[in-house]
Amino acid sequence: GDMHWDTQPDSMKFIVTSKPHQVVERDGDDLRLKKPVMMKPDAHLQPYLSFDVNSVDGRTILLWGKNPFYARQHAGSPELDVSIQGEAVGLAGRLAFTAKFGAARNGVSNSVVVAVTATYTRVRFFCSVPASGTVEDLEQSIRQVLQWPEDQVFKVGKPAEGRRIEYFSGKASKLSGVREASLDSRVRVYGVPMSIRRARELLHAVVAVSAEQFGQGSRTGGAAAEARGAPASARQRWEAVASVAPQYGYDASVAGLGSALRRALWVIRDEPDGLALGRRFADMGLCAAEPAKQRVAK
Repeated sequence: GDMHWDTQPDSMKFIVTSKPHQVVERDGDDLRLKKPVMMKPDAHLQPYLSFDVNSVDGRTILLWGKNPFYARQHAGSPELDVSIQGEAVGLAGRLAFTAKFGAARNGVSNSVVVAVTATYTRVRFFCSVPASGTVEDLEQSIRQVLQWPEDQVFKVGKPAEGRRIEYFSGKASKLSGVREASLDSRVRVYGVPMSIRRARELLHAVVAVSAEQFGQGSRTGGAAAEARGAPASARQRWEAVASVAPQYGYDASVAGLGSALRRALWVIRDEPDGLALGRRFADMGLCAAEPAKQRVAK
């Protein structure tokens, strides 16, 4: 309290308690993410894992390391428990979370594609969600495609007449056959971002999945045949490869995958591995192309 010469000073005590947080929960000095971090469905095809999480102070932590699930068959959806020391309360606190595979694995897809339109700019992009997914799954997929943090606030719903939106009732609501959605956010969406890391991730994922579909020796021939109008078997294989595209905001079609790959090749064209990847995809009939600017509605 206030100090006076004629009185003995008192002690002021503070009681500090933790408030509930929408992203993390606290256990002593440790923090745990409430939601799992979703890895790509084809992550088991990569010898090394690469994904990122957001820390409590707003930084993005990139994790990279040897993949324990590489080339292994697993029943169900494998999980990876991760903890990072020094990213919670104090130097000893740990940030813990669970990393899970996405919806589609081993060439079998149990996911659906939802076309999302931003209400203000009318920019349209695509997301992949589980076939029996919820609104929360759709929101998580939108965050991954747009590279938004967990605390980014937005609302989604079904498009209605006159550009109105019929908002979903809750995060646990089933999508129930929803294939079109509207995104309402204060952040204006002018396109789907693609960083150098995301571009390289897409290219390596397609190389791995196409190798699984066509085999090492016939991968190039399969792509060339598709470009000329392939038989049904080759077309079906490339459609399976195209299931990667919605993870980056593009339609799950051969045309959508081609647009995503051309943009990715353009993004990494000046990188050290850009020339090698460019040559590899040139054998598939794909070359780097500057993405067309999306028209924004006024």
